[in-house]
Amino acid sequence: MDDSFSILRKWIKKGLSKDGKTLDLSNRRIDMELATDLAESYSLDVEIMYLNATWLKDNSLEELAGSGFFTPSLRELW
Repeated sequence: MDDSFSILRKWIKKGLSKDGKTLDLSNRRIDMELATDLAESYSLDVEIMYLNATWLKDNSLEELAGSGFFTPSLRELW
């Protein structure tokens, strides 16, 4: 578990825009477990999140989007 959090922290640092409004985690090996860890463990006040070309399927993205894990500021999930 510690390894996954270390990886997530690194990916967030690389993918977070300078203004903190956009997080791009595209082209990462993110599965549903890592996405849930991200949503439950990190308080990110982003408006746009990119999860293109990950290991997540459309139904997993829909489940995450409707889960309430993300802050109300999230407007777009790609």
